[in-house]
Amino acid sequence: LNISPITGVCSSATGKEIEGRFVACPLTPAAILNLPVRKVYRKIIQTGQLAEQLGAQIVGLGAFTKVAGDAGVTVSKNLDIAVTTGNSYTVALAVQGVLEAARRMEISLASASAAVVGATGSIGAVCSQMLARSVAHVLLVGRRAEQLAQVRQRVEAIGGARVSVSMDIEAIQSADLVVTVTSAIGTII
Repeated sequence: LNISPITGVCSSATGKEIEGRFVACPLTPAAILNLPVRKVYRKIIQTGQLAEQLGAQIVGLGAFTKVAGDAGVTVSKNLDIAVTTGNSYTVALAVQGVLEAARRMEISLASASAAVVGATGSIGAVCSQMLARSVAHVLLVGRRAEQLAQVRQRVEAIGGARVSVSMDIEAIQSADLVVTVTSAIGTII
């Protein structure tokens, strides 16, 4: 599905502006996890081919499209353009979205607490690090204590925010802002 154009993306290093398209694979996370992998690949590859037809030179997989199979290797072999996991785009949008929500809700970032649900994943860990530069407190929420401790160390190394961890989803009730970047398909919050 051809969802929308993406405009206004500008390189801070070169000043060059690019544009893109947001295209979506018409499968839910549950379908991606439960359908035969060949059918899932076919749908993802068809979506990548649509991106090619629209002029894309690179495709960033997102949501569960990278979870299916081999993190994009098979998809890449079936397209004539570069394929990435899409993690960078997801992180950028998640952080930009929560900061914009804070602005619109008149939440002062200087005193705000932000919870990251799924903080031990690759996307959640980077979101946590980026948010630590903007808010007073970052709450890392995840299921594995050892990985939470590792992410906490990385976030604390950034400096700025006070950092705490929890394996209990109820802890987010104390947060002003919540970012959910978990790959769970069931209800989390």
